[in-house]
Amino acid sequence: MASHQLGLFERPQQLGDEARPEQWRWPPQARFPINDGDARSVGKQLRRDMEGARELCVITGFGSLEYLVATLGAASFEKRLPGRVRIVFGHEPMLGRGLPTGDPRRLPALMRDWWLAHGISLENAPALLRVMALIKEGTIEARHVSGARRVLHAKIYLTDRAAMLGSSNFTRAGMHEQLEFNARFSASEDPDRYKEVRQAAENFWRMASDFTEELLRLLAALVQPTSFEEAVARACAEILECEWAQELLDGEGGVARLWPTQIKGIARALWILEREGSCLVADATGAGKTRMGVHLLKALQRRMQATGRWREGPFVLISPPGDVRRAWERERARCGIGIAIHSHGLLSKKEAEGVVREDIRRAQCLAIDEAHNFLNPKSNRTRRLMEHVAEHVVLFTATPINRGAQDLIGIVELLGADNLDEGSLRLFDGLMHRLRRQRAHFALSSDERERLRRIVGRFMLRRTKADLKREIAQNPQGFLDDQGRPCSYPEHVPCTYRTQETPKDQETAEKIRKLAQRLRGLAYLEGGIIYPEALKGRMSEAKFVDARINSAKGIAYYQVMASLRSSRAA
Repeated sequence: MASHQLGLFERPQQLGDEARPEQWRWPPQARFPINDGDARSVGKQLRRDMEGARELCVITGFGSLEYLVATLGAASFEKRLPGRVRIVFGHEPMLGRGLPTGDPRRLPALMRDWWLAHGISLENAPALLRVMALIKEGTIEARHVSGARRVLHAKIYLTDRAAMLGSSNFTRAGMHEQLEFNARFSASEDPDRYKEVRQAAENFWRMASDFTEELLRLLAALVQPTSFEEAVARACAEILECEWAQELLDGEGGVARLWPTQIKGIARALWILEREGSCLVADATGAGKTRMGVHLLKALQRRMQATGRWREGPFVLISPPGDVRRAWERERARCGIGIAIHSHGLLSKKEAEGVVREDIRRAQCLAIDEAHNFLNPKSNRTRRLMEHVAEHVVLFTATPINRGAQDLIGIVELLGADNLDEGSLRLFDGLMHRLRRQRAHFALSSDERERLRRIVGRFMLRRTKADLKREIAQNPQGFLDDQGRPCSYPEHVPCTYRTQETPKDQETAEKIRKLAQRLRGLAYLEGGIIYPEALKGRMSEAKFVDARINSAKGIAYYQVMASLRSSRAA
C-alpha cells in the first residue's frame, strides 16, 4: 500500500479499528493493552487504573526507577495517587551484562551502582523529592528479589480495579513507545483471572526482601547539589523547551496526540496568559490551532483551579459555523473539556439576547476563533462580544492584520485595554479618540505604529510556515496524524502553462491595457482628500495629494487588468 503524506492543513479521516484491514486489527485495548502510536498506549490504560485507586503494586525491573519517580512524583498526580504503593524491583538482564556469574553483590548493590553511574535527569528532581517524602510518610514501600540463580523478571501492575501483566517495563519506552503486548483483567468483569494474578503478585511481594530504607538512601544520593549558574541555566531551558507545561497536559491523553510545536505553543500561550491576561495565537494556517486551542483551554482551566482562581462561569468559544465549528466540537469531545461553543452568526441575530449573550457576560475565559472578523467596533456582534468581563481572552487568527492601523487598534481592544500599562493605555485612548474623529482618514505615525506593534507583540504567539517547517525537519517523527502518517506542509513547485490566446485576443488585451492607463480613478477620491495629522513633519501636503491621486489611478488600472486574468493562479 502506498504511503500518504498528510498536509498540515488537510483534514484526516478518523480511522478506528473498524476501518482498518482485518489483518491489522488489534484486540480490545481494555483487555490487551498495547502501544499503537498516538492511538493507544499501555501507559494510558495503566494511568486510568491507577488514578484514585486505593492501592497499587508494581513489579518491574530496576531500570524502571526513573520513570516510576517521574510518574508517582508528578505534581499533577499528587491528589490522585493510590493510598498505598508497593514496588518490587527485579533483575535487568541487559543492564547487568558484564558482571561475573555468582557476583556476591546481588541486586541492591547492582541497582545502586548503576543508577549512581547514570543519574536521574534534573527535570525529575522535583518528582524525586516528592517520592522521598511519600516514602518517609509510609505511602510507598519497596522490596527486591535477588539471588545468583533465581532472578525476578516479571512485570505486573496491580490495583484494586484491575491487574495487568505482560512485556511492558515501567519505562517510557515500555509504556508508550515500544511494541509491547499485555493482558489486563478487570476485578469486576473477570474476577477469577484478576484473583489469580493478584495471588501471584502477593507471592512475589512475600518472597521479596525489604528495600524501602535502601531505596530512600539511593534517592537521596541521586539528589546532587548544583551551582546557581547551572540551576538558572536549567530553569531557562525548561521554560524555553516548554517541558513545565506538560504536567498540565498529562493525565488527559493529551501529550501523546499533540505535535511538539503544539506543546510549545501551549506553554508559551500559558505564560502570556499568566503575565498579560490575554493572548493572540496567530500561527500560520495549518499549524493545528484548533487542537492546540482546545488543549490550551483545558490546561488553563487546570491552572486556574490549581491557583485558586476558579469561579462560577463557563469557558466560551466563539467559532465560525459549519466545518470549523464541528472541528472544535470534535476536539472538545476528545479532550473531555467543558466549553460552550457558539457560532459567529448568532451574535448578529436576535437569538444572541438569550443563552449566547448570557454565556459571554458570565465567561471566565472568552476564546474567539477567526478573531479578525470582530475588528469592526460598530458591528452588532463586536459590541455584544465586548460585554464580557472574562479574566482571560484568547484570540485565534492566522491573519490578525488586514487593514493596517485600524486592525491593530481593534486587536488591542479585543485583548482588553485594562491589560495595558499606564503609558500604553494613554496611547491607546488617544488613538481611539483620533480614530473616531478622523475615521477613514485616520493614519498612524511611524512611532505610533511601532509602539502599537510592541503592545500587540506582548500578547502574541506567532510561528510562520518557515518556523514550523524547520521544526518538522528536526523531528519528523513528532509530526504524525492519528493514523501514524507523517504531516508537513507541501512543497510548492512553480510551473508555467500556455493560455492559448489568439493574436486577436492579444491585440484586444493591449487596447484595454492602454485605455485602462488613461483612467483617473476619481471614484476613489469621492470623499475628498484630507491631510492626516500624523503625517505632519514627515510628508508635505503637496506630496500627499500627489500620492493619493496616483494611488487612485493605480487602483483603477489594477481592477481592470485583474479582471482579464484567465484564473486566480494567473
